[in-house]
Amino acid sequence: PVIPLLAAYTLLILPSLILNSTVLTQCDILWSSCLLGCLYHAMRKNSLGTMIWFGLAISFKLQAVFLGPFLAILFLWGDLSPRHLLIPAGIYILTALPCLAAGRGIQDVMTIYLAQADVFKELSFNAPNIYYFIPNEHYESLKWGGLAFAGMIMSAFAAISARKISPHIREHYALLALISVAFMPFLIPKMHERYFFAADVFSLLLAFLNPAWRHYAILFQVVSCLAILPLVDGAGWSWLVTVAAIINIFVMMSLYRIWHRSVFSAPQHETGEK
Repeated sequence: PVIPLLAAYTLLILPSLILNSTVLTQCDILWSSCLLGCLYHAMRKNSLGTMIWFGLAISFKLQAVFLGPFLAILFLWGDLSPRHLLIPAGIYILTALPCLAAGRGIQDVMTIYLAQADVFKELSFNAPNIYYFIPNEHYESLKWGGLAFAGMIMSAFAAISARKISPHIREHYALLALISVAFMPFLIPKMHERYFFAADVFSLLLAFLNPAWRHYAILFQVVSCLAILPLVDGAGWSWLVTVAAIINIFVMMSLYRIWHRSVFSAPQHETGEK
């Protein structure tokens, strides 16, 4: 099929992917690709495949939790059940076996993400989100308050979406997944400039599913690239992050309007019904 191949080749030449690997020397494509696999199996109602791919993603990077609100929607729709939570836990343990065999302590391996969470003490590491505009003197009060705020917003998003949006349209899956991976790094403090990479990938998928939404793929590319470019020339280009954050605010507002229309123009969906 031509369209899937075109989408795959377009992904390989995304400017943010090139900058992510060459400038940042990161490999965020690994966990983001696993999240794509997770979404693919979710669309096919394959619960096992969904959670296997999510388990692989979370084993690569903690940032895979950005898809958490979308998975919560799947639970509320009845596509997933509590027992499926054992799958990513098992995948994580399996992928940790080489580290354990090499001599790393089991406590260190099992708590590595908790240890990483407190390494840096900045509200925003050039992340184009709402915390970029807040002075870091508020770090102590906002590091937990911001996390709680994000949790409340995204919990409400998941609950309302599951109740009002039909689980039978594949574009709904892609839209809800994009909102999940875009709003999580936008609302959570202590984010890095590259944490919108999954949104870059999912917005590209949405553009190929519905060309009317292709502007999101372009806008997320602009936001991500503007946030990364200052790392090339340091303080000389730092103003680009401000521009990226302002653009991102409007992108999030637009995504919210799309979601709002999807929720309140659709007939109410009873959770668990198929």
